[in-house]
Amino acid sequence: MAIVLNSATLSIYDLDWNEPFIHIMKDGGRDTARNICTKQHVDIHIPQIQSDQEPELIECNLRAEDKEIVLRDDHGIDELKNFSKRLIRCPYVVKVVNSLPFNSRERKFIRRIRENGLIEIVLPWTDKGYGVVVKTTGRTLRETERIGEIIEEKYGGI
Repeated sequence: MAIVLNSATLSIYDLDWNEPFIHIMKDGGRDTARNICTKQHVDIHIPQIQSDQEPELIECNLRAEDKEIVLRDDHGIDELKNFSKRLIRCPYVVKVVNSLPFNSRERKFIRRIRENGLIEIVLPWTDKGYGVVVKTTGRTLRETERIGEIIEEKYGGI
């Protein structure tokens, strides 16, 4: 079943089964399946299995009007406020956590993505490189990366 579902087998610890991959005879040939028997096997296989699948994103249950926007009182606050008001309409954005220090040399819209659901966004169309940090509903790095792709696609232009 692990081969059919591109998943992993689960076995009880035994010297014969203590291998991260097991070989199974199938249709006169031999196929390899992932095997989880120890914590080390989990560390080997689970990240790969998760990265092969499209992440299941959850939406924020707050209305856009109820989402918080926190910005430093600094240059560019008007432009950041306008951008943030658009950004909080994204169903995966929980709130705008803070504004970033200037990144005038940054040309990428997504500056950094963190495992805890935070995404640093720079507005490369501004001279000073204004930016914000947003909290998303991403629970894993892969989910947050996918949310970053969605945000960039929808909000990454002027």
